[in-house]
Amino acid sequence: MADKIFGTDGIREIVGKYPLVPFVVEEIVRFFSDNNFKRILVGFDTRESSPKIACHFLKMCSIYSIDCVSAGYTSTPMLSFLTKKMDFEMGIMITASHNPYRYNGLKFFNGSGEKVDRDFEKIMEKSLKLKKSEREYFRECKDLKFLFERSPDFKALYYQYLGETFLQNLKNFFEKKVVYFDCANGSLSTIIGDLFGEKYRTRIFFSGFDGKNINEGCGATHPDVICGKIREDDVDFGVAFDGDGDRVVVCDGERIYSGDELLYIFATYLKEKGRLKNDLVCGTILSGLGLEISLKRKGISLLRSDVGDRNVYYLMKERDGVLGGEESGHIILREFLPTGDGLASFLFLCEILNGTDLKISDLLDGYEKSSTVKFNISYKLKKDVNRIYGVRELKNFLKSVFGNDFRLIVRYSGTEPFLRIVVEAKGVDEVAKDIQLFVQKIYGELN
Repeated sequence: MADKIFGTDGIREIVGKYPLVPFVVEEIVRFFSDNNFKRILVGFDTRESSPKIACHFLKMCSIYSIDCVSAGYTSTPMLSFLTKKMDFEMGIMITASHNPYRYNGLKFFNGSGEKVDRDFEKIMEKSLKLKKSEREYFRECKDLKFLFERSPDFKALYYQYLGETFLQNLKNFFEKKVVYFDCANGSLSTIIGDLFGEKYRTRIFFSGFDGKNINEGCGATHPDVICGKIREDDVDFGVAFDGDGDRVVVCDGERIYSGDELLYIFATYLKEKGRLKNDLVCGTILSGLGLEISLKRKGISLLRSDVGDRNVYYLMKERDGVLGGEESGHIILREFLPTGDGLASFLFLCEILNGTDLKISDLLDGYEKSSTVKFNISYKLKKDVNRIYGVRELKNFLKSVFGNDFRLIVRYSGTEPFLRIVVEAKGVDEVAKDIQLFVQKIYGELN
């Protein structure tokens, strides 16, 4: 049985550290060859390692006589769109999303543009002949030109899709509104520039990527940066993306809006328009209790999956829903794409606001924001969460304060080396310092 190499969203690790090493990529290509994959599309973000990994992947495909094409710098949603649009059997996105540049990874999409399911990953893992190694690095690509020669053609198709779906109806909106975009020095750096560079009243920040500055002090993990800029200049909106463009955080002069709040806005709008199939929204175990209560008042059910936008999507597909997402800003609008698209999510918000005098906060009428405290704990020893004594102590404490009216989530991140703790309850802010003491005990147990 092969070692487990897949996490929450494909493969992700520090570059050169197992499983993100050349021979694993070679085994993946062999698997595709053994299973008669003939056409594969590869795209990548702006990390210094991404072209190296793409080059190695294409080289191995050539050896196995697989027609593998590079789309150059792409966002994850663009890769998803192109895989389906151009009839590729598999799409590979080389990215580590919101992680620092030292990390990278591979996301896998089937011919329908969907992230592959768990069963496909299990079959692949079982088939790969793997051996663990401490370090093994990808070589520099001798000729980068072939990685980018088809890029303009592919981008044109994605731009046409965005234009026909959203932008053609938003010309007046962007002529009136001033928007600041934070591209996180990532995948959307060139895409936003092409779409908005010299048009409308927009400004683009953090698009000068150098291979090492992706997500560094900017983007969706640091939305306060772009929000500070829009407040200083008194403009309408700030929009921050993550490194591969599948996540968005939006702010205006009032505040930053969470993914839960965007889901509420989108859900109420779609229901009013008769487009919210089955009156349901799919979230995760981390989706707020406030979102659930607020949607229920609108006659909308919130269904929960495990963490990860791939899990959200397959729950949507199973229950025939059209809207889902995560509190972090991954929003899936299934009538447009089968994966999260940060830019499309923002444009959909603009569509809702277009032709009105409403602010984003006006669209949150009826939304009850829940109180939450969150902690990320680094660890040396990865213990079963049910066997961590400090977790049991914390749960008993919360019961003594809130009875059964609270939510406690303790889980290991699938993308970063952290144990994540989330506590949600009415008035939880008042006992945050007490919770912190238990968190320190848990840290002690794991370190």
